[in-house]
Amino acid sequence: MTETSQDTVLPFKGLRVLNFGWYWVCAVIAHILADMGAEAIKVESWQRLEVLKSLAPFLGGIEEPDRCMWAHNLSRNNLGITVDLRSKRGRELILDLVRQSDVVVENWTPGTMKKLGLDYESLRRVRPDLVMISPSGAGQTGPLHHISTYGSVLGPLAGLDGMNGYEGERPIPFGMALPDPIAGVFGAYAVLAALRHRNETGEGRYIDFSQWEAMTSTLGVPLLDYHWNRRVATPMGNRSPIFVPHNVYPCQGEDNWLSIAVYSEEEWRGLCRALGEPPWLDDPRFADKFRRKRHEPELDECIAQWTRERSHYDAAALLQAEGVAAFPASSARDLYTDPHWKARDAWLEVEHPYGREVIYGLHLKFSDTPGSVRTNCPFIGEHNGLVFGDLLGVPAGELAHLEETKVLY
Repeated sequence: MTETSQDTVLPFKGLRVLNFGWYWVCAVIAHILADMGAEAIKVESWQRLEVLKSLAPFLGGIEEPDRCMWAHNLSRNNLGITVDLRSKRGRELILDLVRQSDVVVENWTPGTMKKLGLDYESLRRVRPDLVMISPSGAGQTGPLHHISTYGSVLGPLAGLDGMNGYEGERPIPFGMALPDPIAGVFGAYAVLAALRHRNETGEGRYIDFSQWEAMTSTLGVPLLDYHWNRRVATPMGNRSPIFVPHNVYPCQGEDNWLSIAVYSEEEWRGLCRALGEPPWLDDPRFADKFRRKRHEPELDECIAQWTRERSHYDAAALLQAEGVAAFPASSARDLYTDPHWKARDAWLEVEHPYGREVIYGLHLKFSDTPGSVRTNCPFIGEHNGLVFGDLLGVPAGELAHLEETKVLY
């Protein structure tokens, strides 16, 4: 991909980010900044490959790290280098690179970067105004700072899974590592705040970022409810304490569902109109919101009789026309083919050396300085020559020697 005139006004153009992280959270931080113009450099090695590159699906079904579709989405707009951080020369090269960088991102087990001599105190000696962020499970301090976590573990740790599931039954995990990408967005905002401070004062900052704490902050109401009332939130299924009806309803076809949420009396009247004012609406059990809440299972079954006779798209259109918050429970196929998503470039077709592919687009739509996907996910170590040779000025002969001795590997 080539630079366009639009790329010259990207908000973070001129910013350089070194990403030592692995898996999801650091990749999100790096690509959000890179999508908006920063030069992101992914640091890895063949001894410790990015874990994302072992996860299916793979482009063309060929299980090779460079074909991993997770990485193709999350490492777009990145340069890729390989370096053995355990070697003295490898660490020297990284310190030379830090001198010319603005942001360092890493999420290794607390203490690992210090063992390598690459912790914040060491790095700020070569770049005093450096901004560094270290997302970790439980933070860099405290009695549990050494615990090992994944995003799928952080969900139950933060209390998310404890409220997810069917009413009166055991909690059910979300099924994916939601805390990782959410924490990635939080982390990107933290980096921007630190950069704002640096621009105003010339001072760098270290950000100790506990993903556990960040995810717990999303549960304000249940935590306050326990604080004030000593009530422990439990799974409610699709129920809501303030909406009725609030559920997903079966529609025509195999495993097609419609979500409906009604809050106000005006929305309830819209639902009644969309359903064609059926006779059961005169039932005194549904006369007002209080009674509807007390008889929610019966109300759900009445609504389901109507939805079963329609496709989830047709039913949603009828309800939306009356001001009711209703939409199909979308599958991956639905999202991929949805004309609204296509109109907003939610999916982007990009060229890759292995063939044309589709990745997700930019969800932040800037008016005058929009971001862009300018380069595809790099091959492992693809830019060793560019970064170490052109940027740092390492002679070609030494580069070849470093590759032969697996310092750059």
